[in-house]
Amino acid sequence: MGELTAYAVAGVWDFETGLKVVAERGRLMQQACDQTKGGMAAVIGGSREDIFKLCAAFDIDAANFNCPGQVVISGESDKVAQAVARAKEFGAFKLVKPLVVAGAYHSRLMEPARAAFEAFLQGVEFKRPQVTVYSNTTGGTLSEPDDLRAALVKQVVSSVLWEDDCKAAADSGIAQFYECGPGGALAGMMKRTAPAAPIASLHEFADIPA
Repeated sequence: MGELTAYAVAGVWDFETGLKVVAERGRLMQQACDQTKGGMAAVIGGSREDIFKLCAAFDIDAANFNCPGQVVISGESDKVAQAVARAKEFGAFKLVKPLVVAGAYHSRLMEPARAAFEAFLQGVEFKRPQVTVYSNTTGGTLSEPDDLRAALVKQVVSSVLWEDDCKAAADSGIAQFYECGPGGALAGMMKRTAPAAPIASLHEFADIPA
């Protein structure tokens, strides 16, 4: 959702088009959830290498790399349950906890949604972004319309590289980061990923600096 919003802000498409893309993506992913029996779990601690070993052992996928030591795994519900039960055999994990979700997002179980979403996006015009945008699938910036479209398609079944995006943005020299919306989860992730990067959480319109 964050990447779709960023494209609207950057002028890749207008607000109305963004709403249509969000609605269709959600519809297709719900259909994929209904066709499969998937689950997800949060993993605290361990390295990326540990995560990859865990996923390989139970034939599941790494769905979200949120920040160092905070990852979400995704796949068939019984395989995720096995991974949760035996996770500490594969790495120095502090906590592995099942999540209450409708399906196995950002995993191979979303392939039906990916294929249908790719076809849908062929009818959507993508423009070059007017400001820099980062892709969850690459952990870096993209600017060509065809690359933006391909990244959104891939994102349905690929890991969300939020940690990589935060590192890349911090390394680019951005002077101030803002988290817009209730809560401070993203600010917390940024502080763990790039401790020196200044970030503020804006919960309400009144919090926006004049």
